[in-house]
Amino acid sequence: MKFIDVKNTVIKAVSQTLGSEYLNESGLIEATESYNIADVGKAVEDSGSVEPFTKSLISVMAYTEMIENNFENSIKSLEVSSFEWGGFIQRVYFDLATIITDPMYTLTNGVDYSSIEHTAYIPTTKSKIFEEGKPICVPITIQSDTLKEAFKSWGELNKYLSGIRQMVRNTVGLAKYAMEKMLVSCACAVSVSTDALNNAVHLITDAKNLGIVPSTVTDYNDIIALGSDTHKAFLVYVAKTISNTRDQLEEYTKVYNNGEVPTMGASKLLLNSKFSKDFRFDSEANTFNDEKLAFGEYETITSWQGLSDATNTEAFNLDSVTTVNISADSSNKLGIGTSAFSKSGIVGLAWQNKAIGICLERVKMTSNYTACADFWNEFTHVLMNYILDTNLGMVAFVLD
Repeated sequence: MKFIDVKNTVIKAVSQTLGSEYLNESGLIEATESYNIADVGKAVEDSGSVEPFTKSLISVMAYTEMIENNFENSIKSLEVSSFEWGGFIQRVYFDLATIITDPMYTLTNGVDYSSIEHTAYIPTTKSKIFEEGKPICVPITIQSDTLKEAFKSWGELNKYLSGIRQMVRNTVGLAKYAMEKMLVSCACAVSVSTDALNNAVHLITDAKNLGIVPSTVTDYNDIIALGSDTHKAFLVYVAKTISNTRDQLEEYTKVYNNGEVPTMGASKLLLNSKFSKDFRFDSEANTFNDEKLAFGEYETITSWQGLSDATNTEAFNLDSVTTVNISADSSNKLGIGTSAFSKSGIVGLAWQNKAIGICLERVKMTSNYTACADFWNEFTHVLMNYILDTNLGMVAFVLD
């Protein structure tokens, strides 16, 4: 397994999630090395097998992928596949088989059918392994003798120690949530980027082309300023677009993935909560009739990355919470180019089941005692892997 150092990336993401300084990192929206979080997989070209059909199969696998449960975190739509320590995950994809004319019903005397009979029709397979582990460690010091003097009873001491350990769990939970936000931000960037999937839905541009909003509109605020009728018409269009896109994602198609193989599957949807409230309160599809939205089930996220930036100091404004900033990556890991990526107005992300998610998690605690100063150190170790698989479809919705 390849272990990736993500400490600085996670610290920066946590500070932006909090909207305040954390461990000397600014809480303002700045570019992060989000690409460190996403494991885009490594293509398996040839495992050394003699048989062409099995060349996509690795000879010894510690574990075959099985989605077992949903990890209890802030973005519950991200599936989890847990497997034993030291194992790795592999996905095998099958392209379509060959179709030929069936000779059985048109049997003709004297025709040589040997070319059909003895031709090899080898299935086309592609595979990836996801082997990046993202370890983080949260240390805490417990001063033994000092604590014993400070509390009148063992019960009170236990409450204090329980509070400390809950604080550690909260820190781990927040770090994982920040990493989840970075993962879906990477998925948004992959969809939007012209160097990657380039399949984002540009809501305002499309609405102008269809005559739903005037051609003079440049941003979402312009649509709101035109009055409730135009605003509602635009929101209804957006609702239809999201619903149709989810249906299309569930088709057997290459349209929304990288074109390697056709895929299909149940879709999942994540919407910016600030924008989704407009559907609830500003359109006819209101809180009293969820079915009018016709989205199916979906989750909301407060912000992809942070809460405010240097130019938009009002926390939680739409521009801030819909912005994705990713630092330049000379390795082009995500396939979005080597330059820095920045895009605002991203209000939603839909994806095929298992295209993105948490795929490895192991938690353990170790401790040591320092006798000369009479204190304990406890270390909470968390190992996880965040998959971004462009062999499966994903699409972002952008207000531009």
